[in-house]
Amino acid sequence: ADSFAAWAERNGMPSDPQADSDGNGLAALTEYALAVTPSPTTTTGITSARFEMVTADGQTDTYLVVRFRRNRTADDVIIAPQYSTDASTWLPLTDEVGGRPVFPDGTEEAAFRTPLPVSALDRARVRIAVTPRN
Repeated sequence: ADSFAAWAERNGMPSDPQADSDGNGLAALTEYALAVTPSPTTTTGITSARFEMVTADGQTDTYLVVRFRRNRTADDVIIAPQYSTDASTWLPLTDEVGGRPVFPDGTEEAAFRTPLPVSALDRARVRIAVTPRN
């Protein structure tokens, strides 16, 4: 297991998990949890949200799916994919899509879908919330 404090020290980052010392718009805790190398230019490719054909409950339909890589050794954080239909109330995405492929760098990809197909949603937004594990 890793820790945020050890990661921050290895990467020359401040110990404040909410700090954005590299100026890329991501809090240090988010960079640690999502296995992002701290850099002012690292902001793309961290997560993706797209419409995908998914079979759920025996039916194939189009869902909004959020994909992200996570630091498998970051046991001291909670990564919570969420969705909203109004941008004010956020609910957990709990329906995982596929397996969790592991990459040579020790990260894994996770993918979660909205609970309803896009045809049943007027609109939907997704985000990844990262919080310290208490």
